[in-house]
Amino acid sequence: MSVNKYFLSLLFSVLMLNTSAQVYVNGAGSNTPPYNSWATAATNFQTGINYASANAITQVWLAAGTYTHTSSFKLKNNVTVYGGFDVADVVLADRDIVANVSILSGGNIRRVISHNNDGTDATAVLDGVTVQQGAVNGHGGGISLIQVSPTFIDCKIIGNSANNTRDGGGVYINASSTSTFTNCTFSNNTATDDGGGIYIADGGVANKPVFTNCTFNNNN
Repeated sequence: MSVNKYFLSLLFSVLMLNTSAQVYVNGAGSNTPPYNSWATAATNFQTGINYASANAITQVWLAAGTYTHTSSFKLKNNVTVYGGFDVADVVLADRDIVANVSILSGGNIRRVISHNNDGTDATAVLDGVTVQQGAVNGHGGGISLIQVSPTFIDCKIIGNSANNTRDGGGVYINASSTSTFTNCTFSNNTATDDGGGIYIADGGVANKPVFTNCTFNNNN
């Protein structure tokens, strides 16, 4: 084999080793890039989604478990996060969002997901994930969306709080956000002012979020 052919073969092998259809996130993973298996998965959700975004990988698979961070989580454009996996699952159809609950948590000390006019659009998708125990002395205990439009599918927004006379315990949406929520559940969220489940402000008639087949229970 010529040197050039050997080099091309080696380069192809390296590229194949570092190419994956998805990034894996698993609290029991070894946290070894490129995070292309449950065993080598990123242990931190933000690490995993940042890696996917930086490497043009369009899916993050999130194993069952609770994930926290030192600050609010950020979704990424052109990346879909799928929750509901057992670490034995090998294809997307294997996941079960009821049996395998993937949780992003604020630990009752911070907001869970926050986007403020940062260009996040509908291609940033959270699917089959629970957002819970977000708590802030401000608007949007669970999720705060200001001039952004991410997509939420089959998500549960549970037990979040906006304190200190603020709005939107579960979700706060402000200033022309056109986010969509489909098949989502909002329950047991509280706000010390308005909108225990959701508060929508300053959206206008032309620019507003869309809720389809969502359920609201015991929000105050």
